[in-house]
Amino acid sequence: MLKQWTKLKEKHPDALLLFRVGDFYEMYKEDAVAASEILNITLARNEKMKGADGRSVEIAGFPHHALDYYLPKLIRAGQRIAICDQVEDPQKLKKREKRGMIETEGQENKKTETVNNNNEPKQEREATMAKKEKKTEKKEEQVKAAQVEQQATVQRTTATKKQVAKKDETAKAEKEQKPKQKLANGDTLDYATVFRMSNIAPNANVYGVKCRINGVDQDTRRLTKEERAMWFDKKIDQKGLVEMKYPAAMRKPAQTQEHSRSKSMKM
Repeated sequence: MLKQWTKLKEKHPDALLLFRVGDFYEMYKEDAVAASEILNITLARNEKMKGADGRSVEIAGFPHHALDYYLPKLIRAGQRIAICDQVEDPQKLKKREKRGMIETEGQENKKTETVNNNNEPKQEREATMAKKEKKTEKKEEQVKAAQVEQQATVQRTTATKKQVAKKDETAKAEKEQKPKQKLANGDTLDYATVFRMSNIAPNANVYGVKCRINGVDQDTRRLTKEERAMWFDKKIDQKGLVEMKYPAAMRKPAQTQEHSRSKSMKM
């Protein structure tokens, strides 16, 4: 840092150098002393920076965003100012920093063209900046594409959940309507289901059957141990259980008087 300052100071001995370091503008040696008196800012010594005499170097500075406040004061005091800005990404600088310089003098506030102290051609710098901008745009496009893909994935997941829920509802409705069988007496069995009667005996294997015949819900009937075994061994189906457990509903309709008379005449 001090070597760069010394090199630029040799080129511009009559200018006060404002060195950009991170978020601050710093001044060293005699520049720091002059600036501290004009701007009424703190003058300190940097123990890590040693001059040719081995003594620590004087240093003064102010935040970079305060440049518009302090720069006019220095100019009004008759100082010729050289602003040294970083012209590379600070994160990429490991061994040295490349700096450009803007000179400002007098109240006319004249500015010279930025000079790169490593003599890098202006076209190369512009090409480098264009590449950086292109990379940034590419990253932004990738981020946007990832966000769109994520949103599409969420929409697909939501649609799948809705489809599954709809299938479950349909299956449930079909399950209730599936039997629609005719019983032995001609009645319609709308549905029948076998279920565990946990409300009666939570810890016991007590099962019951309930059904709907001709649109009328029937009361629940408890299965015996033998009936339960027949059901789980698939020796009897829902229709058989209904016909077994609801005998009153299974009574055949009484024959008409005319049919009975014709039967007696045959005998």
